[in-house]
Amino acid sequence: MQCLIYTGAFLKKEYAEMLFLLLKSYHDYGISNNFVKTNTITFLIICSDDLMNDILKIKRVLWRINILVWPVTISKNAHWFLQTLEACFYRYRIFHWEPIKKYDRILYLDTDILITNSISNILDINPENKIYVLSEGNTTQWIHGSELFDVNPKTSAFTSGIMLFNNCEDIKKLFDDIINDAMQKIKTNINLVRGYDQPFTIYHAHKNNLYNNEKLEDVAINNPKKFLGHTISHFPGPFVGKGNVKKVAMLTYLSKNSKLLSK
Repeated sequence: MQCLIYTGAFLKKEYAEMLFLLLKSYHDYGISNNFVKTNTITFLIICSDDLMNDILKIKRVLWRINILVWPVTISKNAHWFLQTLEACFYRYRIFHWEPIKKYDRILYLDTDILITNSISNILDINPENKIYVLSEGNTTQWIHGSELFDVNPKTSAFTSGIMLFNNCEDIKKLFDDIINDAMQKIKTNINLVRGYDQPFTIYHAHKNNLYNNEKLEDVAINNPKKFLGHTISHFPGPFVGKGNVKKVAMLTYLSKNSKLLSK
């Protein structure tokens, strides 16, 4: 089975710096044991072309990781909000990347993530044709889709920063629906897009019964203070685009837990 892990780094240097922390933790803790067959795992970085040199430097340093790069162009003259929006939605364009057909299982990770245990703990999960996500909040909150529902289901939601899924038509269609709906809302009611991609992902995944937000509870965690064995440690901040705050949180966690992680 061929697995793809992918993430994105766009526009700001601090996102390249966070990417390095993500990849370094993956190198040190995610694939450090002999049980992980690194030749079956590819790490794809979607990056804005202005960060290409930074990404290539990371690739040279972390040569043990099988890294591919997909450079894209983000509109330089657009308002910062629209730039951030464009960057956020590249995660859903993964099926537009030509080599995607080679991969069976796919894991998307935000750059504000550290890999803190063997990556096989999550890649060995055999998902149904749904996105497997980490529970977070509920659908009564605007950041979790409340404004998109005609009748709110008032149920638990999730973060779009971690998504495990099979390479299948169901997920491809889900991602296309997310993009198309958001692009339409930009034209008709841009206020509905202030939560960027996440509300749309929650809305469409719930509408089509295409998510599982329970299976990852033992392998992923938001804003941990102490290492408790999780494979994915996610450090979402209160504001999209504030990379420096997240970078500090990641470095603080590593400095306080390095001894535990190295065991």
